[in-house]
Amino acid sequence: MIDQVYSIIERGGPIMWPLLLTSIISFTVSIERIIFLFRFKSAVSQSHEQRFSELLANKKLNEALGISEISSDPLLKVIGNSNLSSLSSFQISFHRDSLRLLNSIKKGLGILDTSITIAPLLGLLGTVTGLIQSFYSLGNAELSSPIAITGGISEALIATGFGLGVAIFCLIPFNLLTSTEESTRESLEQLGTMFEIAMSSNNNNSNS
Repeated sequence: MIDQVYSIIERGGPIMWPLLLTSIISFTVSIERIIFLFRFKSAVSQSHEQRFSELLANKKLNEALGISEISSDPLLKVIGNSNLSSLSSFQISFHRDSLRLLNSIKKGLGILDTSITIAPLLGLLGTVTGLIQSFYSLGNAELSSPIAITGGISEALIATGFGLGVAIFCLIPFNLLTSTEESTRESLEQLGTMFEIAMSSNNNNSNS
């Protein structure tokens, strides 16, 4: 098996080595990010978020805070761990912790984005070098050795296919992370706004 893989890499030409390095890095990041997403999605509780929103709508701030304290939902924990001494303190700490959560989701996106961009380009470079090799063989009239010509074409196809395969593989976790980050941002904004309104209303009632 290892010999076969090495043979394919060898036939793909020198471009296969940076492609192989790109694939190893992107594969490692992808696996780690998929595991992270699985744990994150498992921790998110739609029922707790819905109950939290209902309590805020009914101006039951303390009960809503109780939900955020006992829930393992990372979005509710951002609110529960925020500074509640005043509305301005809450806004500052909520914004800080929200960014921290969103950054944890976006971790690795830069590497995946780079892999998606560079892998097909490396594959295209392998195509060019492979075709150059084939035309060079034709120019030197090496028609008696068809392997010299087909070897260049094989190098071009292997490099192109490998580069596209790496990009396609990286595209899946990249899109999953991007969509999760966007949905989490929207949910945080919604929950945070509702909590600010409830907190402001509660402070007004206390002052009255």
